Amino acid sequence: LQFLAPFLVIFILFIGYPLFYSLYLSMHRGSIYSDFYIVFWSMKFVGLRNYTETITDLEFWWSILLTFFYAVLTIVPGMALSLALALALNKKIKGFGLMRSGFFLPNVFDIYVVGVIWLLIYNPNGGLFTLFLELIGLDEVFSFDPE
Repeated sequence: LQFLAPFLVIFILFIGYPLFYSLYLSMHRGSIYSDFYIVFWSMKFVGLRNYTETITDLEFWWSILLTFFYAVLTIVPGMALSLALALALNKKIKGFGLMRSGFFLPNVFDIYVVGVIWLLIYNPNGGLFTLFLELIGLDEVFSFDPE
């Protein structure tokens, strides 16, 4: 239980409570004339009426249909294009090595830039962290002298 407790605390705090509180709020109805500062206290309990109104609303079903069409029209071509590009990059065709390099270079370059930035921060011969330690007088405490 001691190993499970941190997970349960975080789960209840960030997932359980918001889930049940949003379910509680969904069963209430506020009005535009409610007081802005006590809007949650002036809400009236309506039970499942919000859900039944939503399910019987034609605009709701139209938005579901449009969302389905949007998903089909974006996900399917995106997956097909990704598969075609992956298959093309896997072939042994002349000139595709350059295309492969151009395709993967941004991923490698990001990691390289992050490494250079950390090197500039932690450089013992004038990095930002070293200059900060010198500024507050702790450079001798954290100095690295291999001799």
